[in-house]
Amino acid sequence: MGPDAVVLRHGIVRAYALLGDACIIGPYSDVHSEAVIEDRVTIGTRVMIGRGAVVGRHTSIDSHTHIEDEVQIGHRVHIGRGVMIDRDAVIRTGVTIGHRSMIGAAAVLSKRASVSAQSRVGANARIGVNVRIGVQADVPIGRIVARNTKFTEQ
Repeated sequence: MGPDAVVLRHGIVRAYALLGDACIIGPYSDVHSEAVIEDRVTIGTRVMIGRGAVVGRHTSIDSHTHIEDEVQIGHRVHIGRGVMIDRDAVIRTGVTIGHRSMIGAAAVLSKRASVSAQSRVGANARIGVNVRIGVQADVPIGRIVARNTKFTEQ
């Protein structure tokens, strides 16, 4: 556990998980074994971080979010409230994910992509750099969305 890291009331950090400097783990949150939480990460209330997940520096994760095993999250990412990220997904630097969105298994969100609230990104989908996914949009399984575009299909 890094210097100045804080685990708030009823938060759990399991064996072999690593916490960086100045991290905040919210109440009732659970960081599983072998997860790596880098410096200055803020995790809200009732968040679950799966086994072997990596969360990059200066990232914030709002309450009631569930991040499955082996998910890779880059630096300076913001994940909204009630988000579900399935196993092996990759979230690159600067991505924003809106409240109550779902990211499928092994999906990849490239740098500075933005997923609006209540949207779904299917398993194995590939989202390009600077893509904007509209509110309640539904990216199908395996879809590739080209860089610098807006996706609004529902």
